Amino acid sequence: TQTIVGLFVGFSDFGTATAVTQLLAKEEDEAKKLKIINTTVVFRVFIIIVFCLVFLAVKDIFFR
Repeated sequence: TQTIVGLFVGFSDFGTATAVTQLLAKEEDEAKKLKIINTTVVFRVFIIIVFCLVFLAVKDIFFR
Protein backbone atom coordinates (compact mmCIF):
# COMPACT_ATOMS: atom_id res chain seq x y z
CA THR A 1 0.00 0.00 0.00
CA GLN A 2 2.93 2.35 0.55
CA THR A 3 3.83 2.03 -3.11
CA ILE A 4 0.31 2.96 -4.16
CA VAL A 5 0.32 5.98 -1.85
CA GLY A 6 3.72 7.04 -3.20
CA LEU A 7 2.50 6.80 -6.77
CA PHE A 8 -0.65 8.70 -5.85
CA VAL A 9 1.36 11.57 -4.36
CA GLY A 10 3.67 11.69 -7.36
CA PHE A 11 0.92 11.58 -9.96
CA SER A 12 -1.39 14.00 -8.20
CA ASP A 13 1.17 16.79 -8.41
CA PHE A 14 1.39 16.88 -12.23
CA GLY A 15 4.18 19.44 -11.90
CA THR A 16 1.85 22.02 -10.43
CA ALA A 17 4.09 22.76 -7.44
CA THR A 18 6.93 24.00 -9.64
CA ALA A 19 4.70 25.74 -12.15
CA VAL A 20 2.64 27.54 -9.52
CA THR A 21 5.76 28.66 -7.67
CA GLN A 22 7.15 30.17 -10.88
CA LEU A 23 3.85 31.82 -11.78
CA LEU A 24 3.51 33.36 -8.33
CA ALA A 25 7.09 34.64 -8.39
CA LYS A 26 6.50 36.39 -11.72
CA GLU A 27 3.06 37.79 -10.95
CA GLU A 28 2.80 41.15 -9.20
CA ASP A 29 -0.99 41.54 -9.07
CA GLU A 30 -2.35 40.12 -5.80
CA ALA A 31 -5.75 39.34 -7.32
CA LYS A 32 -4.12 37.24 -10.04
CA LYS A 33 -1.97 35.48 -7.43
CA LEU A 34 -5.08 34.52 -5.47
CA LYS A 35 -6.73 33.29 -8.66
CA ILE A 36 -3.69 31.09 -9.41
CA ILE A 37 -3.69 29.68 -5.87
CA ASN A 38 -7.45 29.02 -5.89
CA THR A 39 -7.29 27.34 -9.29
CA THR A 40 -4.43 25.14 -8.13
CA VAL A 41 -6.30 24.08 -4.99
CA VAL A 42 -9.43 23.24 -6.98
CA PHE A 43 -7.36 21.28 -9.51
CA ARG A 44 -5.59 19.28 -6.77
CA VAL A 45 -8.88 18.47 -5.00
CA PHE A 46 -10.38 17.36 -8.34
CA ILE A 47 -7.38 15.10 -9.05
CA ILE A 48 -7.57 13.59 -5.56
CA ILE A 49 -11.27 12.84 -6.03
CA VAL A 50 -10.60 11.25 -9.43
CA PHE A 51 -7.79 9.10 -8.01
CA CYS A 52 -10.00 8.01 -5.12
CA LEU A 53 -12.80 7.04 -7.48
CA VAL A 54 -10.42 5.10 -9.70
CA PHE A 55 -8.91 3.38 -6.69
CA LEU A 56 -12.33 2.40 -5.38
CA ALA A 57 -13.26 1.05 -8.81
CA VAL A 58 -10.17 -1.17 -9.09
CA LYS A 59 -9.42 -2.03 -5.46
CA ASP A 60 -10.86 -5.53 -5.81
CA ILE A 61 -8.29 -6.29 -8.52
CA PHE A 62 -5.37 -5.37 -6.27
CA PHE A 63 -6.69 -6.58 -2.91
CA ARG A 64 -8.26 -10.00 -3.36
